[in-house]
Amino acid sequence: MKKIMISVAPVAATDILINPRAIARDVYECYKNGASMVHLHCRDLNGNLTPDLSLLEETVAYIRDVRHRGGDLHRRRVQPDH
Repeated sequence: MKKIMISVAPVAATDILINPRAIARDVYECYKNGASMVHLHCRDLNGNLTPDLSLLEETVAYIRDVRHRGGDLHRRRVQPDH
């Protein structure tokens, strides 16, 4: 059986409001449904790209919190198939 990796990008380029808690919940739901990685960009609360890492760090912290409450989201790694 072939293994595949499913990546999720929970924030659309057109999203104008960024909610770190909602993103974390979405990421965890995608993980429970088979996603193995998440693709995030640094955005401000209005959805604009930014070099400021604070909101991204907050989002990652919420994802880790969801992991502790609901499963091992952060530490799972895809293993090579050989």
